[in-house]
Amino acid sequence: MNAKNVTDDIVNTFKNYPFETHQLFLKSYLQPSVDPLGLNSGTANITYSINPIYKKYEIKEEYYDKMYFLNALIKPEVTYFNLKEKRLEIRAIAKEGLAGLAQEVEVDGEKTSTVLNLMEASSSAFLSDVEIFKIKKNATLKHLRVINGGNIASNTYYFLEDGARVEITELASKVDYFRLKSNIIETGTGAYSEAYYGYDTGNADKIDATALIVLNARNTQGNAYQRAVMRGASRIYQKALVYNTKDGPGGRSYIEQKALLLSENSYANNIPGMQLDSNDIMAKHSAATFSLSEDQLFYIMSRGLDKDTSIQILAEGILRPIKDKINSESNND
Repeated sequence: MNAKNVTDDIVNTFKNYPFETHQLFLKSYLQPSVDPLGLNSGTANITYSINPIYKKYEIKEEYYDKMYFLNALIKPEVTYFNLKEKRLEIRAIAKEGLAGLAQEVEVDGEKTSTVLNLMEASSSAFLSDVEIFKIKKNATLKHLRVINGGNIASNTYYFLEDGARVEITELASKVDYFRLKSNIIETGTGAYSEAYYGYDTGNADKIDATALIVLNARNTQGNAYQRAVMRGASRIYQKALVYNTKDGPGGRSYIEQKALLLSENSYANNIPGMQLDSNDIMAKHSAATFSLSEDQLFYIMSRGLDKDTSIQILAEGILRPIKDKINSESNND
């Protein structure tokens, strides 16, 4: 099945999914902190650790979410890379205005290739990002992404061929507004994905994060873990959907969503979903939104720590596995 047909199937799935709550996949309930269309055209400062094969490569419109990712308006220059057991670092900083970033990466080779994204925007800037990863037969990709501050929207696609593997680790901290659509499309037999998403909010952050896993071939597996620490008046929607097509018998999937509320004014909504068109699949999910208990605080404070420090230690525990992965891989050449 080609990419366009897969995309059409995804759209139809959203439209026909029978549960009202999953119409949240069709639209965002969180508006950006600034109006992107009210900003002047801006330029992101972008650097790459290795040279692209070429630029000005026309990306297909099917990869754009025009309402939120604005790429049809921005028309960013697209860079194309071919990674074969290499490490690519992409740094993008938007200081003001409306800026776009887009790249297509083809991953090949028998050893692991790594891509590290570092993205940042000021409170008066809006950075829109489109990334497409084509992971070839038996290739492995580790994708790390660190988001710091500002207003950022990202639309990411992963296409996995036979035996391909991807491990995604993402951490967003103290952003004004962040909207993510992560599309993991497994069209090859035995493809495997593992995705970890962590969000550490500021006082009034807005985050709308969607992870979509499409199991569209035999014996594929896709797992997604979303974790958030909510402070002040911050708000988050964590959405995850597994779509196992009739062409994907033998699939395996697990979704886990956790949100820790550190304030009475913070808000989190975890929305897991599964559409299983194959009878031969093992799929499950869990979701929890919770506050710190007095017993937990008492236990930590009994070690001589004040309340604020104790809260921070317990909050760190939610995101520690994700932060450890980021730190370990970021420092590993």
